[in-house]
Amino acid sequence: MRHPRLDFLHPAPPRPRTAWLVLAAGLVATTVSAGQVIHLWSANRDLQGALDRGAESAGRRSGAMTALRPRDDAPALALEVREAHAVIAALDVPWDALFADLEAAARPGIVLTALQPDGEGRSLRIGGEAATFGDLTAYMTGLGQRPALARVLLASHERVAGVTRFTLTAHWKGRP
Repeated sequence: MRHPRLDFLHPAPPRPRTAWLVLAAGLVATTVSAGQVIHLWSANRDLQGALDRGAESAGRRSGAMTALRPRDDAPALALEVREAHAVIAALDVPWDALFADLEAAARPGIVLTALQPDGEGRSLRIGGEAATFGDLTAYMTGLGQRPALARVLLASHERVAGVTRFTLTAHWKGRP
């Protein structure tokens, strides 16, 4: 009598030669890529170190150059200082007060399309559209009553497609 075969696992078919070649090529490609990554990391570390050393030596040199600046360079230095103060004054502007007043003066029928502040000259150009000319004049009155703005003037207006396009100018109060 013959014994029953109870082995449900069939022997695996032999792997084709191409599968082994693809596996070997993948391993070679992975090894080469890893080598390139390591090389790039090393080069990056070297360049970062050179950059840090250059920044340190430049800092030392600029300090030395400042200490050795000749006295006849005083007018140029005074000009640099004036320009720096002008930049600081332009940046030291009460932006939050301006935007709070613009938001508080908002009203239905008015849409702002442009805002061009000049921090140094403390002037402001406001472009927008109004549903009616009455809305525009009421908006101008409201802006003029805000604490951060004065002398709100209508620079230009035109009626186009049922809306009034306008440009206002205003003096911007605040810190000098």
